[in-house]
Amino acid sequence: MRSGIAWVSWMCGVALAASSCGTEPTPPVEPDPCAVPADVEGEDEDGDGVADLCDNCPATPNPDQLNSDWDEVGDACDDDKDDDGYLDVDDLCPLVYHPLAEDADGDGIGDVCDPCPRGEDGSDRDSDGVDDCADLCPDLLDPENIDSDGDGVGDACDVCPLVADASQLDSDGDGDGDACDEDAAFSVVEATTSSIQAAIRAGDVTCAEVVEAHLDLIQRRDKDTADGAPLNAMVMVNPKARDQAAALDAYFAREGELKGPLHCSPFVVKDLFDTAELPVSSGSLSLVDSRPGADGFAVGRIRSRGAILIGTTSMDEFSKGIYGVSSRSGRAGNAYDGDRNAGGSSSGSGVAVGSSFAVAGLGTDNCASLSVPAAYNGLVTLRSSTGVVSLGGIFPSSRLDAVAGPMARTVRDLALFFDAMAAHDPAYDMTRLRDGARPESYLAHLDSDGLRGRRVGVLRSIGRGTTEDYKNAFTRADTHTHQVYSRALGQLEALGATVVENVFLDDLNMRRSGEGAAQDIDAYLARVDGPHSDYRSMCKSDQISKWAKNSDERCDSNHLRATTIGRIGGDSYDSIEERYAENAAYIASVMDAQDLDALVLPVDAYGAARTQNAKTNCVVTSVSGTPSMNIQVGFSEDSPAMPIGMMFIGRRYSEPLLFELAYAYEQGTRHRRPPRRAFTSDDGRDVPPLDVAEFNAAGLEIGQLAFSEVLEDADSRFALSGAVFRLLVQRVTRARGWTWAVEPAP
Repeated sequence: MRSGIAWVSWMCGVALAASSCGTEPTPPVEPDPCAVPADVEGEDEDGDGVADLCDNCPATPNPDQLNSDWDEVGDACDDDKDDDGYLDVDDLCPLVYHPLAEDADGDGIGDVCDPCPRGEDGSDRDSDGVDDCADLCPDLLDPENIDSDGDGVGDACDVCPLVADASQLDSDGDGDGDACDEDAAFSVVEATTSSIQAAIRAGDVTCAEVVEAHLDLIQRRDKDTADGAPLNAMVMVNPKARDQAAALDAYFAREGELKGPLHCSPFVVKDLFDTAELPVSSGSLSLVDSRPGADGFAVGRIRSRGAILIGTTSMDEFSKGIYGVSSRSGRAGNAYDGDRNAGGSSSGSGVAVGSSFAVAGLGTDNCASLSVPAAYNGLVTLRSSTGVVSLGGIFPSSRLDAVAGPMARTVRDLALFFDAMAAHDPAYDMTRLRDGARPESYLAHLDSDGLRGRRVGVLRSIGRGTTEDYKNAFTRADTHTHQVYSRALGQLEALGATVVENVFLDDLNMRRSGEGAAQDIDAYLARVDGPHSDYRSMCKSDQISKWAKNSDERCDSNHLRATTIGRIGGDSYDSIEERYAENAAYIASVMDAQDLDALVLPVDAYGAARTQNAKTNCVVTSVSGTPSMNIQVGFSEDSPAMPIGMMFIGRRYSEPLLFELAYAYEQGTRHRRPPRRAFTSDDGRDVPPLDVAEFNAAGLEIGQLAFSEVLEDADSRFALSGAVFRLLVQRVTRARGWTWAVEPAP
């Protein structure tokens, strides 16, 4: 463990059900005699006013006691101030940890700290006297370089100079950006709960029309192959969505008020959430007919507040992976580029919300399954502390690191849906948390000034026993992505935060475990109406993709171990729970030692979605039960440009603070911009209303075709590439006469 960082006691464990947790006595904390080094008397060899006992450089004057890498060796006498293995004299970024030492332009300044990493130093395209890399309007003469709203776009070229809008969206092309255009007409594309409800109150639209418009987008776009592989976000559409919208309209007409805070807010759920209308397959043909017959806890609470369930979404089979491939539905395509990774395992929910098929989408996460699809599809999400949200009514995965949560296009919508989900479930003991773990409302913590006065640590190095490649949280980013990350850190400072460099979690135990999953699956399958009643029967099915299937022998041994050695409440389970609790305490101790409110690091060190490779930083929260919040910080330089995400990590139960930070960053930058994909129906052709039964049947046919022709025998999920899947989908859509999804205009 890095010296100088004390561990703190962890009294309450990880998601324990003990109601006395908040009342247990706390052991006394020994005072630190060097808390204020200058106040300690004793020998002072270097005469800098700090006694040698507490001086991190006793032979070199350093009254400020600066220690950039927190290694107990002060900067004044430390030859490697960022602890990256390069002596300062040879280090291209001596104060920022960067063991790969990238320097794209060869100017002797490393990419991670170079404001002009591609040799833009001294270039001035518009001849206004401001270097391009510092020019907020590099193609427009603007010597003043003023940016009134602080969004990184100079007033001279800003479509909303007084409202943050880094994305510079102007949907109607009138010169007024969407962020400040009061005349913009209501549209379901990029619609929010607030915009929908405002339009309903104004009489401009009914809930039935809102739902029909979302269904129309799904009909036109979900299976379209005009611009590469299809989105394929949806597994099934809710056959009762239209009726439920009509019921809300009747309620509004009768009562004169909205039914709840989510009135007519369309949402989708990953295909492992129980709903009253639809089956749950967990991404597998082996469970295609499993029907729970009732809403799970989270879905029920959301619907009770007026939200409309649009349908279920595609996922990685049994949540195994982050690529959105399954026997049930084939392959999900990224909202911005269908041939790229959609993320996973909550793939379809991310794609659906990114494509405006819904305002929000529910997913689950053991590691990266919320954060990655949200980041890849330009969304915000919250992976909450373990136990804050019930897993009741959700097809199980390992309960020790599993969470459920929403994805949305705005932090406000995220808070609205999280408010509904975050509650104690009497049927799920892990949600019985200590007093104060959940506030009355997370919506109350949306503070546009929430970054001011906060200290945010840049998490550069992670994990005991990990390879150097994965130990470095920023490794693999290209030069442009490094610049995006650096600009995001600068924006945090511009919005009032203090950014603390070189935070290390080197002693975090990165081992993950899946104890309890098979036991929970047995219990789940025993209560639903479906083809399999237990784990062994399910995993021996011949309707599971080869890459996701265990052998029969492995199935038996896994089940035996899970129900004996790894059983819930057994010694192995308890030891893992204790290990995760120790990790949470360690993270808190590092943050305490540096007086940090949150940590920040990339969701995926690569930045934007790629075709296959990913390098996620999800393990930190998975092995500790601490929360993380996604923010969108910019776009790649690909064509099309792809979203890039970072995340805040906090102490356990610090979700309210994370909402404050994320909302302040969103409001101060507004990076979000919708995908600009081409669709066949963009030519204005007539498209029939979505036929729910036909759409759902086509989705199943596509999954069965992908399974029989590729996934049944393929050892790798990547055999179902975007190009291969596109051809399979075209076979189905052409056979059904869906000319609006596949045929060019005559």
